[in-house]
Amino acid sequence: MQIVIDYSKCISPLDCAKCLEICSEAVFIIKPMKVEKFKETSAGDYKLFPVYDSMCNGCTDCVKVCPVSAIEIKQLA
Repeated sequence: MQIVIDYSKCISPLDCAKCLEICSEAVFIIKPMKVEKFKETSAGDYKLFPVYDSMCNGCTDCVKVCPVSAIEIKQLA
């Protein structure tokens, strides 16, 4: 499976995190893209990554639960 995230739609994954909650295989992580010393990272500076996409079973629950339709799952040939 190949999981594609549309970052123009998934703007603040920390505020939503529905894909993290629904995924039984724990495929996704949220990482900060910008870290500054002695400063809290804002919610908009985090991104969702399908780090363990090889564990994806193709259930498409993450696609169904995403409120902004930012996740797409493609079958690899």
